[in-house]
Amino acid sequence: MPRHYFENRGNVPAAVPPGDYILKLIAFEARLSQAGNDTYELKFEVQPSGVHVYDHWTFTAKAGWWIDVCMKALGIAPTVDEIEMEIDDAYMQGLVGVRGWATLAIDEYQGKKRNKLVAWITDKPIPAREATPTPASEGLPGEEMVEESIPF
Repeated sequence: MPRHYFENRGNVPAAVPPGDYILKLIAFEARLSQAGNDTYELKFEVQPSGVHVYDHWTFTAKAGWWIDVCMKALGIAPTVDEIEMEIDDAYMQGLVGVRGWATLAIDEYQGKKRNKLVAWITDKPIPAREATPTPASEGLPGEEMVEESIPF
């Protein structure tokens, strides 16, 4: 009798073919690397496929170049040549929704194919940031709720 191993997969492919794609930052998580260094794991959506890929910002002198190139590709690099920045959860939350170009490859592990981010592309136009919908209950940014405008 045939058997099926249910993995609760969505209607999204596991990987896209190797190539250049627009990535949109959709989430992040602060972590510690195996060596104990501060790290942010960044979760990106490959557009328009919906496939997810991950990047890591590890805060060491050796890995700083990768963060610089990522910032340039996403259009969030500082406008000065050198600056020490405070990167915390509030800063990262402000980046959710930024988009940029990256080159993806296929990585196969234990028979499963996934995409791997191999390079950020800084010489293509930076895609516009997609607007994040505001829930109706919150009103518009900068708009104050006036007691008389509440319908009950």
